[in-house]
Amino acid sequence: MTQGMIRKDLPLTAARARQLLKYDPATGALTWRVGGRDQGKGKRAGAVCGRYGQIMLDSVNYRTHRVIWLMQTGSWPCALVDHRDGDGLNNAWDNLRQATYSQNAFNRRLGKRNTTGAVGVCPDKASGKFEAHITISGRIRHLGKYNCVADAAAVRCEAERHYFGAFASDAARYSADAAE
Repeated sequence: MTQGMIRKDLPLTAARARQLLKYDPATGALTWRVGGRDQGKGKRAGAVCGRYGQIMLDSVNYRTHRVIWLMQTGSWPCALVDHRDGDGLNNAWDNLRQATYSQNAFNRRLGKRNTTGAVGVCPDKASGKFEAHITISGRIRHLGKYNCVADAAAVRCEAERHYFGAFASDAARYSADAAE
């Protein structure tokens, strides 16, 4: 193989990523260190693809946050890279953390059919109250029925802190959304 050629069957290394890209941990921005046909030196690297950033390096597409993890730690993440705030485009270093598939699901967004504005809270039409529930290891645990969404959301939030620890959803989301 001649100098400068890249083997596409070898995985991207941290050294190669750092050779091509510059990362700002405070803002999460990736910029090109090199110029070429599809990129310009100093320009923002990657593109938005759905809810996440994506970048092509050596003819292979990667999720931006996974490349950042590689650059910062020197190794690929074991499973997933979770965005603490739920924003897949916020790649600031303090917003990224390794997660298992279960942990990544803990801080999911509201479902499209949710009518209460709080995860794990649904109306109980028979009683006219709001029921709080949480899923632990594939089993639904009922947390009780409450007169208002805010009370049910508060109980759900406390259960998240207990069961999910650092991966619990942002508590402020409940108090602001549920109170409306």
